[in-house]
Amino acid sequence: MNETEKIKALLSSSKINDRRKAVKSVIKSNYKGLGLELYNLYLIEKEKNKSWEIQSELIECFGLLKYMPSLNDVELISKANIEHDMITIKASGCLLRLTRNSLVDVLPIKNVFDYGKYSVVHGTLMTMGVDKMYFTDDETEYIIKFVNQINYKGDKGYSDLRTGLANACAGWIKNEVVNNFLNSCLAPNTVLNNVASKSLEGKYSY
Repeated sequence: MNETEKIKALLSSSKINDRRKAVKSVIKSNYKGLGLELYNLYLIEKEKNKSWEIQSELIECFGLLKYMPSLNDVELISKANIEHDMITIKASGCLLRLTRNSLVDVLPIKNVFDYGKYSVVHGTLMTMGVDKMYFTDDETEYIIKFVNQINYKGDKGYSDLRTGLANACAGWIKNEVVNNFLNSCLAPNTVLNNVASKSLEGKYSY
């Protein structure tokens, strides 16, 4: 039994831990040709609605594998705009991966900014940084200004929205706007501080 067959077997397991193990293997190694199996499992898990973890992980797979049949599903989740919701965070990141034409395509990000609340914007910014997207100076200035004018800290206990953006800045030209943004993120003993510090050195955190 090859690796793909092993993953397919785990995906059909009655044990949630087996199914999650298979999905995490796909996330780690981007196994191609498993989109349909993953999507069918997602529909089952969505119907049961017992585990947000595996639903989120499956949605992440769709983006990584560029599985376009999932586009309508993730778009509906993103447009529902549920705040502080991991499924929504992953769906907005997946939506970005499915709708952009390249790593320099800012249009899907602007579209999301038109309606997105905390979770939607958070997922978009995190994915933008993880995927090392980069833009023109005018476009980076637009993104930074947008983030600076919203409640980027969110409610107590939730991640600072600026973290994903700070990570993305690692690969951007360090003009005045980018440097000012990163320096404004330097608050001691925070995750954001660590990410911004590395970004100022041109190093991605994740």
